[in-house]
Amino acid sequence: MQVMAPDRDELRRLAEIRLDRPVVLSLYLDLDPTEFATPPARATAVRSLLDEADRQVRDRRDLPHEERMDLRASLERAGSVLEGDLPAEGAQGLTIFVAESAELFEVLKLPRPVPSRVAIRRSPLVAPLALLARRERWCVALVNRRDARIFRGSGFATINGTIFACMSVGAALGSWVSGVLFDLSGGYRASFVFSMACVVIAALPFWSSRPLGSQR
Repeated sequence: MQVMAPDRDELRRLAEIRLDRPVVLSLYLDLDPTEFATPPARATAVRSLLDEADRQVRDRRDLPHEERMDLRASLERAGSVLEGDLPAEGAQGLTIFVAESAELFEVLKLPRPVPSRVAIRRSPLVAPLALLARRERWCVALVNRRDARIFRGSGFATINGTIFACMSVGAALGSWVSGVLFDLSGGYRASFVFSMACVVIAALPFWSSRPLGSQR
């Protein structure tokens, strides 16, 4: 089992799981190495999580008897994984989704810590995973006859949307600001100076970006 944050397709698949019965038991285990680096510390975290899950299972008196029994079986299966050979190598967090009679059992090893948490509902609790979801990666190459500069990053959709939002604001305000400057100065020189200043400010983030590497 690899340590990997879920991507959007996996999040969508989990979010679309809806069970009329039984309910889904969702367990999040914090394995932050700064706090739970030793086996005794991890065992304490596991015991605390299972105790909280047991308490919530006992408190769900609103569920029919059959569903409570299924929930108890789900907890026992999750407990056998957590208290047995805990699949924690390389992981800083662990998530288990289980609904025993629906044959739902998924274990995710997470690359970053998550707060320990228990949820009992008709679908898996995926909100904490959304914060860890793998983002779309992007790469930009600037090439001439001698050099190649490579830039990379993530969140391309956010970056692209922000650029177009700023362009729209500039288009909306540019004419108005130019008109105000013309009325105040009696000419277009102030408008040109203001436009050039905006271009320089907009270019600064690109000039300050450090390339991933260069190749000649």
